[in-house]
Amino acid sequence: MTVLPRGSPDRDIFVAAHQTLGVTVLCLILLRLIWLSSSAPPALSPDLKPWERFLARALHLLIYAAVIGLPVSGILLSFSQAGGHIDLYGWILRTPSERLNEDRSLRVLLHDKILSWLFYVAIANHLAAVLKHHFISMRLRDVRRMLR
Repeated sequence: MTVLPRGSPDRDIFVAAHQTLGVTVLCLILLRLIWLSSSAPPALSPDLKPWERFLARALHLLIYAAVIGLPVSGILLSFSQAGGHIDLYGWILRTPSERLNEDRSLRVLLHDKILSWLFYVAIANHLAAVLKHHFISMRLRDVRRMLR
């Protein structure tokens, strides 16, 4: 985490808030997935072309994978540091296993580069699709469906 340099007085507070936010997002997305398993989302518009349907489904899967993968990789990364722990709403969760300390480089690459990049690309494409449906295709019904 390079937002605040090591030794900065505010770094511990920032890291604790960052970790708490990540775990909260993970819990909320898991609740969302449970909700989706019992209540299906509205059907896609019948006007969509097959490639648009494929891209919509693939993009949603990519967003869910990134939103789940980022907090999970962050948790593993936090636990893999020397004396690793997670500060969750002031509670300190300690490393469950010393084996997590072995090779951090792959976790750092996954968390800081790959998953972050995938998340930003997926969100940008999702926003582009919403704007396309609203302003170019003039499918206001589709935009309203997205907001449900």
